[in-house]
Amino acid sequence: MKNEMSELEAMALTMHYYAYLNEQDVVETIVALPSVISHPQYIAIPSNDESLIGKKYNRETGEFEDVMFYYAVLDEQDIVVQVVALESKVTDEKKIEIPSYDQSLVGKWYNRKNGTFSEPPIHVIAKANTGEINTLKADGSPEDKWLHTELSDLRTKISKDDQALYTELGKVRTEISKGDTALHKVLDILDTRITEVDRGSFGGYKTRFDLDDNQLITSEWVDDGKRLTFNFDTGIPGYFPKMIRLIKTYNRRDQLVADIYIVKNANGSVKTAYVDADYIGIRSGKPNVEERQLYHAQGADRSDIFTVGYGDDSKYYNAGGQYFVQKINHLSDGKVKIGKFSYDKNSISFTILPSSDMVGIYTEVSMRGYVY
Repeated sequence: MKNEMSELEAMALTMHYYAYLNEQDVVETIVALPSVISHPQYIAIPSNDESLIGKKYNRETGEFEDVMFYYAVLDEQDIVVQVVALESKVTDEKKIEIPSYDQSLVGKWYNRKNGTFSEPPIHVIAKANTGEINTLKADGSPEDKWLHTELSDLRTKISKDDQALYTELGKVRTEISKGDTALHKVLDILDTRITEVDRGSFGGYKTRFDLDDNQLITSEWVDDGKRLTFNFDTGIPGYFPKMIRLIKTYNRRDQLVADIYIVKNANGSVKTAYVDADYIGIRSGKPNVEERQLYHAQGADRSDIFTVGYGDDSKYYNAGGQYFVQKINHLSDGKVKIGKFSYDKNSISFTILPSSDMVGIYTEVSMRGYVY
């Protein structure tokens, strides 16, 4: 290391410094050369004295004189094309006086509004280069963005959207290709369900009532669940409902949520509560009796019919549960189970059992009950 430093020091001692003059004998730069040269534009100086840059060399006296005026010469777009040193002041809108012989200003843009030099904005370069086009804002003012950059961004966005668009168009074409017959079948099924609600399977419903609940799920619900009860009045003394049908109105169409049945023992006690198989939200095929049967007073668990949430695999599932809670955020293990259905002469009840991830989500019970 010591030897290397010695070599560098020795090299520095052997360098010869020169002030390089332009055609006006103004110093443009300082150069260091390893050997002595003889040239009228190179004036030998004792050291690397950059303070000489911009001074005029007086060949008669051999002195560097600080008597110059420096100007940045501008083109039609106010871009600096040259820095010059003059022996007297000039008045020229294309020559901007600067404090020193600063050649680094060449290529910079002069902002006449604030008197500063900066990199040329895109809208300025575009005027000088017919091969480039500057985009405009909605009001017609320059946006300082190249058209080819804008087009490239648009191509990227379009390419990302293409696949999703083609997928959606494919679905639409598939539905259209099925023809009017399939559409009429769907409408017929919906109309049948609406008619059934209005007329009823047991000679008409006795009364109808609304189930509305919108409250924050709290941590107290996690362990034991939250029991919700909704009241109705059939107007028939002592009448025990044969069935309660829950309906959700969506897009002016009635959707069947569930038909709930209570089976009683001979002594009048409740034996079993059933939820009809024909409900919305079956997760996998048709359920067997055990999967659709909810015993009276049974707590909500994973076998209950109504569930909603994100499972351990982070996949979202909805087995009718969205009729009872708001659509949840993407929680890694958030889920809500609805179960323990029961009713008596004047009310229907069920339990909402959330996981701890669901605390802070709101219930969204908004449906209509028909009592038969």
